[in-house]
Amino acid sequence: MKEYHNYFQEMIEIYKRLSDEESKKIFEARIAYMLDNNKDNYIKAISDIYRDWTILEIEEELKSNQEIILFGCGHDGRQACTLLMWGGYKISYYCDNYRYGKVIDGRQVLSVDEVVKEHGNALVIIASSKYGEEMYIQLVKNGFYYQNILLPKYKEIIGIRGKQYFDVFEPLTDEIYIDAGAFDGGTVLDFYDWTKGRYQRIYAFEPIKDMCKIISEKVEKAKIKNIQIINKAVWEEEGILNFSENGAGSGVNSDGDMVVQGVNIDSVINQEKVTFIKMDVEGSELGALKGAEKTIRINKPRLAICIYHKKMDLLEIASYLLKVVPEYNFYIRQYWSNMWETVLYAYVPQYQSTKD
Repeated sequence: MKEYHNYFQEMIEIYKRLSDEESKKIFEARIAYMLDNNKDNYIKAISDIYRDWTILEIEEELKSNQEIILFGCGHDGRQACTLLMWGGYKISYYCDNYRYGKVIDGRQVLSVDEVVKEHGNALVIIASSKYGEEMYIQLVKNGFYYQNILLPKYKEIIGIRGKQYFDVFEPLTDEIYIDAGAFDGGTVLDFYDWTKGRYQRIYAFEPIKDMCKIISEKVEKAKIKNIQIINKAVWEEEGILNFSENGAGSGVNSDGDMVVQGVNIDSVINQEKVTFIKMDVEGSELGALKGAEKTIRINKPRLAICIYHKKMDLLEIASYLLKVVPEYNFYIRQYWSNMWETVLYAYVPQYQSTKD
């Protein structure tokens, strides 16, 4: 509680700078999560704001007129059921090892044997973050066709919504874009589509060499010009950094088993008038922003900064930005149905164009 108390005045100022009710509701949910550490409360708060979720994993697996069965009718199963219903999916049954024969939420709970013998053509979605792999193996060992089983990639069903980083602002005429944490180049392509190819320059920072190769291949295939791909991690200062490589969760880490070259954005950009910075660097955002302080102070670019990696990100990052550019106002958006992919947008109203 003490660390949050130190941010009380900053909290008030940040709230005053939020540009719409959607942002204020997400801000309140994030602050509540800082205090109670209750993930379920946060997800419930988000579900009261958004109902337009798309579940891509199911879209990829579901066949025409195929019934859906959720394996697991506990906490994870019911949460998945609610999300799927909001996505427009009909859940025919639950399956459970211990509660079969019961009716939960108006749905009959089947045993594994019943699913295998009577519903072999159904899509069975594993709905347990803890026992998912064991449940998958149980179905296959009992003779259920493995291609009709969906074991979620992130151990839980996740809905996505919106066009992350590119659904708040309108593109300007001569964008100079910094993609800090470009990963596989997906957001570079999204920026290109957003501007319809009309921009001045792109800087893509990515510390993992193999990912830089993938970005280069995508850029070449899409015929994207005026881009500089920089195989370095953005940070507060230049130097050697410890780094953990873990897919999309890679980032600067004192315990990391990789060594990468760090660079501060200010030293790369020099005098160019940067208009837009997107940043997703797995918890290193505050340090990376400090390395871009001169660029931000002079150019007052629009920012799209991930604030979900650390509990204090929202307060620390927004507070820091207001010290650098006191004129900044904010939006906050949530793009996944869980704790991830919360983005803080910063802009100066008289300089920047935003969507209503």
